[in-house]
Amino acid sequence: MNMKAKKKEGLINITLLGIGSTKDVELKKNTVAAGRQLGIDLMVEEVYELEQLLKHNIIGIPTMMINDEIVFEKEVPSVEQIANCILQKYSALQNFNTMNKILVPTDFSENARNATAYALEIANQHGCEVTLLHTYKLYSTAGMMISVESYMAEDRKKEMDQEVKLFETQLRNGATIDTRVVRGDAIPTIKSFAEKGKYDLVIMGTQGASGVEEVFLGSVTNGVIKNIKTPLLAIPNGYRFKAIEDIVFSIDNDPIMSDDIIKPLLELAEKDNAQIKLFHHAEQEGSVHIDPSVTKALNGAEYSLHYEINSEELGESIHQFVEKSDADLLCMIRRKRGFWESLFHSSATTSEAFHSEIPLLVLHE
Repeated sequence: MNMKAKKKEGLINITLLGIGSTKDVELKKNTVAAGRQLGIDLMVEEVYELEQLLKHNIIGIPTMMINDEIVFEKEVPSVEQIANCILQKYSALQNFNTMNKILVPTDFSENARNATAYALEIANQHGCEVTLLHTYKLYSTAGMMISVESYMAEDRKKEMDQEVKLFETQLRNGATIDTRVVRGDAIPTIKSFAEKGKYDLVIMGTQGASGVEEVFLGSVTNGVIKNIKTPLLAIPNGYRFKAIEDIVFSIDNDPIMSDDIIKPLLELAEKDNAQIKLFHHAEQEGSVHIDPSVTKALNGAEYSLHYEINSEELGESIHQFVEKSDADLLCMIRRKRGFWESLFHSSATTSEAFHSEIPLLVLHE
């Protein structure tokens, strides 16, 4: 199996601990040979200084570590043993990496372009594929003498070509951009594309009324969230991309039914080594707890836990904590019941609807 073309920089980091003995030399030789066998140019760090060795919890040397995990200790494994171990670690990481395809619905507005720019930054981090999707509707009357569909389709394709020209120079790290122009209603078309195309993430701009009625989730974005199963990242109008360093993950008392649900969150956090802040709002002391499945799903990622006990409205409580945390991303799981279900069915034109000034990642139960 040739993994060279698929290997991402820094995916496999190998550290060899020893004192420079003949066994240490043999271990490095076998490690390099295993890399050649797999088609990988391995980056191997050797640690020989006693002070550095004492920092690692090892029982003897030589020791081999992959991504800071001890895999061989007090032995010199064969080339085949090392190759198999690297392959297992690599495959596990590849299976964890779910960010390969991003769908970006666009109506060519400044709002949508802002979301596209954000999506391309995420794509560049992951080296993945971005599809710009535009949907349009044809309103016809009985008195029409000719069909205007072909003209409308051609016009929208020209707009899409112009859109791509605005962004294609921003691509790097192997990221690519593709386009689709489709006649149909926006919400069911986006849902169909996202799910049938097995997209890992949908990134959309938001729409809102003006003045005191300004809200975060617009009618189309809200409708997609209510109908789609694919994770969705909603970008507020005018929000510019910046490194995701602090994430607020708002959780309730219920379990996370599958570890896969929060993989997109972990991937976004991993790229910038973001701090994850679990936020739990409880109305009374007796409800202050989180289900063990939450920490299990975090899969070893570092996090801090924050409780707030008061009877205030949940949406406002989340908003205040996000502001206090100076967060770059808010994440929640949309469940089939409870607060978020009622939230996503609330009116998108009333000031009571939930709002946020930072991107919102919506994961689905």
